[in-house]
Amino acid sequence: MDRVQIYLATGQRARLSAAARKQGRPMAELVREALDVYLASSGSISPEGDTLFALAGAAVAPPPESGVSADIDRALAEIHPIGNAPTANGGGKT
Repeated sequence: MDRVQIYLATGQRARLSAAARKQGRPMAELVREALDVYLASSGSISPEGDTLFALAGAAVAPPPESGVSADIDRALAEIHPIGNAPTANGGGKT
């Protein structure tokens, strides 16, 4: 199971707490059950087998300390050595 944080209106929290006490069940269990019922009735897409859903969050930017920025700067300097960088009109200094 994954842990998540949700915000409830004060009235929702009170009613959920009362229902959990009355049924002798944890509030989290009631929330999961209600979410299952909602998702089953709303015709939502299941993440299982959904390639695009699986890709969500897969791309992560490298941390600043990885040196990627310095590598890019170094590669650009090799392509356009100082003094021969492209100018606004597209040509380099001659």
